[in-house]
Amino acid sequence: MPDPDPSAFNLAAYVLAAGRARPDHPALEVLGGDTRLSHADLASAVSRMAGALRARNLPQGARILLRLGNSPAFPIAFLACAAAGLVPVPTSAVLTTAEIGPMADRLAPALVLADEPTGNLDEATGDAVLDLMLETVAEHGAGLMMVTHSDRLAGRLDRRLHLRAGLVV
Repeated sequence: MPDPDPSAFNLAAYVLAAGRARPDHPALEVLGGDTRLSHADLASAVSRMAGALRARNLPQGARILLRLGNSPAFPIAFLACAAAGLVPVPTSAVLTTAEIGPMADRLAPALVLADEPTGNLDEATGDAVLDLMLETVAEHGAGLMMVTHSDRLAGRLDRRLHLRAGLVV
């Protein structure tokens, strides 16, 4: 593959281009798990998520705070941000409220993507984490896209989408 022109370089396009010649070959596999995505599956997931991000009409170069664990959601979200012309800012999903608050304040994200940010927490701590996330997005006029299995926490959000077998229902 020729060296990309740095002025027109897009990390997502560069990474996904490698799989075009072998779309059925594995691109992403969770070791010790049952998740395995082919290059075609990865490209499709990145494209769908990039489209969803573009639909939010965020300005090019907007910062997207990623609060995702070690799952396929992380590389998909990271590449989707890059594909959409946004700046993914990965943070550890295990940072405490005291640690992520000042970081988010300096970052001023346009959007926060979080996958089960309260999943391993007791109810009171989960509420505190969601309170902080909602305060942070409100302070910066940002959006929050969060995956949760908690109907109670989801009920605190403005809009909810339900997924079944990977489809919005």
